[in-house]
Amino acid sequence: MASDITAMLTIARRRDIQRRGPSPRARLLIYGAAWLPPLILLFALFPAVDPFFQRLVEEKAVPKVTRSLATFVRLNEASHYLLAVMVVLTLLLVDEAVLRLMHRWPVRERWAWLWVGGVALAGLSGWAVLHLGLSSA
Repeated sequence: MASDITAMLTIARRRDIQRRGPSPRARLLIYGAAWLPPLILLFALFPAVDPFFQRLVEEKAVPKVTRSLATFVRLNEASHYLLAVMVVLTLLLVDEAVLRLMHRWPVRERWAWLWVGGVALAGLSGWAVLHLGLSSA
């Protein structure tokens, strides 16, 4: 009986150790708030101005950022948004792998939150890329 209780406490301690750092729900909310708005705006705004940008791209009158955004949106539409889904899945898989590796470190909680913050900042930089790409023409 005592060994069963000890085993249950050991399992509970292991679960507590594994749950340090941001929870999956918190990461989903943070990443969704950081990454989804620029992507939704890109996919909603760009097709409306695509003929205008297409003419400028052919004349090479737009910067490389705008050409890259145009190529990404057209390729995404041609593949029925499979490219965006694959990018999101890759991001989430890499995030999970990195956080699992960080759980082995002694200061895992701080580094895990820094990792999540860095991924969120990378997503927020999408606003700058979107602004540069759509306002440069």
